[in-house]
Amino acid sequence: MIAPYAGDPLEKGAQVRLLLAGTVLAAVAWAAGVQVAETKPSACDAMVGVWEYLPPSAPGLAVIGKVQSKYMGVFYNTLPSDSPRTEPSTDAEKAILYSHGGAGAWEYTCETSAGKLRLKLRWLFSSYSPQLVGSEATVELEQDGSEAKWWFIGADGKRGAMGAGRLLK
Repeated sequence: MIAPYAGDPLEKGAQVRLLLAGTVLAAVAWAAGVQVAETKPSACDAMVGVWEYLPPSAPGLAVIGKVQSKYMGVFYNTLPSDSPRTEPSTDAEKAILYSHGGAGAWEYTCETSAGKLRLKLRWLFSSYSPQLVGSEATVELEQDGSEAKWWFIGADGKRGAMGAGRLLK
């Protein structure tokens, strides 16, 4: 017989989120290998692969794949706790600060215009904002080699906070 979990329920929740995020990341990574070849590659295809988030984004990873004419992505990142803080200076402080994680999945279409990519995405899963599932958003992305910056576009057409990442593979 398996003994009931007697530890901290927050720790148990973090373990479950991490397991779920790993499963989702593995599934999309597999799907990325099933990418359908097109006769004319799009500038949007340069986003397919494994991404590492860079500051100002929270630490984490994303995997983007292409299935027919749509792109799919999943991510896992660590989120800062809600407590007031100063910038962490040691690995131990960072571990405490980023002890809460979140995972999500989306599908999107991509258009290119004036050196920018415009993504129309639909949320498929969000562990930390379940109310986003089924909603749509627009993201504007500027890619320079293996690095990219992106902004969610608000209803007023203005850019929100910037995110950043680096393509690993």
